[in-house]
Amino acid sequence: MNWGNVFVWDGSGEDLDACLEAVYKPTLRLLQAFRMRQATIGIRAQILQDLARRKARWVLSSLRDLSVLHQVELALVQDGDLPREVLEKSLREERDALREALGADAILRGLYAPAEQDPFELVDMYRALGLRWVLLKREQVLGPFVDLLDDTIYELGAPGKVYAYFPEELSSRLFLEGQVPTSRQFRDHFPTKRDRKCYLITLLREADLLGATRQTWDLLEDVYSDPSIRSWRLSTLEELFTKRKLLDSSALPRLEAAG
Repeated sequence: MNWGNVFVWDGSGEDLDACLEAVYKPTLRLLQAFRMRQATIGIRAQILQDLARRKARWVLSSLRDLSVLHQVELALVQDGDLPREVLEKSLREERDALREALGADAILRGLYAPAEQDPFELVDMYRALGLRWVLLKREQVLGPFVDLLDDTIYELGAPGKVYAYFPEELSSRLFLEGQVPTSRQFRDHFPTKRDRKCYLITLLREADLLGATRQTWDLLEDVYSDPSIRSWRLSTLEELFTKRKLLDSSALPRLEAAG
């Protein structure tokens, strides 16, 4: 199984000091313990600036090291539904602030976009910002009745411009609910993924991890250490999987059409 795990540090946990101790530090220590494993972290620049003021520069230096070593890639986090011009300015400022904080060598190729804006209308903006992929809600693009192809990379709007990825909700919940104690049982929930080349994406936001039990972190550690589960940055998936499917807004069963 190929696995792309995305941690999102978006300020949703509200209490920065609590997130530092319960989310940011455990995440970085986990990744430092498994140097051959990759991950993606979506992060707001304001969090890094606030951490620097709190003299928590260890977080910045650790993120910088993990990114320079190509173990972690960073992603921008979209802040709500904004007019296109405002959104582009906001994301450009975020991109520049992250590079200033973590260095120009930091891998920054993606965007976590949980807002309801039509991503097909924003493809050119994504490209202008230097983004290669965007992480979207499945319902936002595909509608509620379309199954994901787990051996295929989706192209958004036009071939080769921007790739679209979609987190698998069940797998994300398994980490947080504490009902699956081992990586083997985690894999058993996805029997069709065990013996063929496919991928699975999980999304873990800081607000969810802030209240997570020790079981969540134990399962993360077990999955990262499992040799049968290969963990990757999202941008690595486009290199591993050659099948492509073009998502064209005019041909999709969008939510408004389904409703």
